[in-house]
Amino acid sequence: MQELTIQIPFDHQDFIKSQKIVWKFMNKRFIKTHIIYTIILTVIALLMLRSETIVLFPISTAFVIGSLIYFIFSWVGFYERRIRFFKRVNSLASNASGCNFIFSDYGIEYSDAEKLYKHSWPLFSRFVIIDDTILIILKESSAVLFTLSKKELGENNYNTVVEILKEKLG
Repeated sequence: MQELTIQIPFDHQDFIKSQKIVWKFMNKRFIKTHIIYTIILTVIALLMLRSETIVLFPISTAFVIGSLIYFIFSWVGFYERRIRFFKRVNSLASNASGCNFIFSDYGIEYSDAEKLYKHSWPLFSRFVIIDDTILIILKESSAVLFTLSKKELGENNYNTVVEILKEKLG
């Protein structure tokens, strides 16, 4: 494989957009399961309030109401984590600069004004494409390490990077 070097100038709006995609991707399962459980518990609680089961089954009523309260607090915690995440993203964006990516047989090399990372291919588990943005995911933590959008890379480089990732990560 021939080495591919890509220089990406920093764009504040692209960075924020890619981090929104990362947030949605990393929290997709939480959102889905919590929506389902919140709806189920709300329906059960409403049915219990309409019928006489509150008197007949006080323990189950307490369990349903307690679970509903737990999920409400869980949603509040989720919203607070989202606020902290995007405050941190905005802070990082204010100090960011352009970067370079080098794709080679060894792996991916990332560099910017402050740091240089060299990651070999076995460190990555897979990649995902969401809204023309490539998310490259680490094997051990399932965290998104790199995001590359079609707008940042350009059509030609984007297709080349996708082909390299298909070859190396499958």
